[in-house]
Amino acid sequence: MSIQSDVLQQITKLITAADWFQGLPEEAINRLVNAAKLATFSSNKPLYLMGSQANNVFGILSGKVEISISSYNGEEFAICDEGAGYWLGEFTLANDSPRILNVVAQEETQAVVIPKSVLNAIGDEFPLMYRNLFKLQIHRISRLYRLFGHMVFYPLESRLALIALSLVESHGVSQNNHILIKTELSQAELGKRTLSSRQSVNQILRRWSVEDIFVKSPTGYIIKDLDALKLKLSSPIDSKLIPGV
Repeated sequence: MSIQSDVLQQITKLITAADWFQGLPEEAINRLVNAAKLATFSSNKPLYLMGSQANNVFGILSGKVEISISSYNGEEFAICDEGAGYWLGEFTLANDSPRILNVVAQEETQAVVIPKSVLNAIGDEFPLMYRNLFKLQIHRISRLYRLFGHMVFYPLESRLALIALSLVESHGVSQNNHILIKTELSQAELGKRTLSSRQSVNQILRRWSVEDIFVKSPTGYIIKDLDALKLKLSSPIDSKLIPGV
């Protein structure tokens, strides 16, 4: 399918803004743009699933995806949501292993798809791309390890506070001395992100509401006492944990 000029400009902008393509010559950028395909994923449609063949890398042009891992019996841990500008699937460049994460569209999502073979050819010719990617992956993996450590070793209230605070950065808007979090995340989805159940999440959210810390709103949630919410974390360093991997 031919790509319209305005869409081509958006693809070029997405590629040139990516951290791991910084410093590449115009020749390399042009090869990436020429190799790129545009794909549209409807809500709940996977870009890829754990165990699937890894042949492409995806850059989110518009929309939102959920990144998760799942167990053999279908239990799921939702790691984070990501939107426009985020790149997925870079691990495939290192070897021929299958996908290690699930990535599913949460709304209609457009993604730029670049074949692994093209990226490896450019990386071999311009090693700067691999160095950039190495730095990016170290950053993401360190966040992921800290997130998993929190989920394993801390109580549910602390885990839920971590997720709530992470939503401040990704969805928060200051309003009348409060922070409005515009999100459609349900209590069941918060349970998926904290390795718990909807019922357990509900109990804590009701307590936070009584304490006038964190309350439900028609468009998401409202943090009425940010300092009190931070105190729900079990360690001061945890407030530095940023969502996204």
